[in-house]
Amino acid sequence: MAMFNGASVGTVEFDFTDFGMPDQKGVIPEPSRHLMSDVMDEVQEVFRKVRGEDVDPDDIDNVKEALDRVGEEYSRGLDIGEMTDALVVPIARLCGNVPQYKTEIEDGEEIQVLVGWDQSGGHPTYDAIDALGFRIFLAFMSYVMEQMTSPEASSAGSRRASTTNTPPTPIRQRQIRQLRKR
Repeated sequence: MAMFNGASVGTVEFDFTDFGMPDQKGVIPEPSRHLMSDVMDEVQEVFRKVRGEDVDPDDIDNVKEALDRVGEEYSRGLDIGEMTDALVVPIARLCGNVPQYKTEIEDGEEIQVLVGWDQSGGHPTYDAIDALGFRIFLAFMSYVMEQMTSPEASSAGSRRASTTNTPPTPIRQRQIRQLRKR
């Protein structure tokens, strides 16, 4: 009988020592389901604002395709800096950094303004993520999103029982969502 063992999912590790950050190596904290949902919404909103395109952040292939098109869009006037700066925030949150806000009044409305980060639980820290070069940041973001949304990509994870002698097939997040809809 097949059995799920949470320890088989493994950890999501990172190492920025090759980028001049000797203290930035370790394990990204496991996010809550609520934080993961919020981060996915934030990533979608960034693509919607900057590119006018809906990108399903739950579909890592869809996110990768959107990131691959960034170079093409740059030649057509996309503000790459605006997009990557906006993406640093949700990725930093996913890595355990906590944004610190203050309330200001603008045009008679209260708005929340980001004033800094509590980086004590961040692995890597917001500052380290923000300091990554363009291509390294995109590769790191893609890696983190894939590991968080498809934990079986790098480990055994949860597997479907098999009635044959063939190895079990990993259950992907999309399959789970499709099963819930039935």
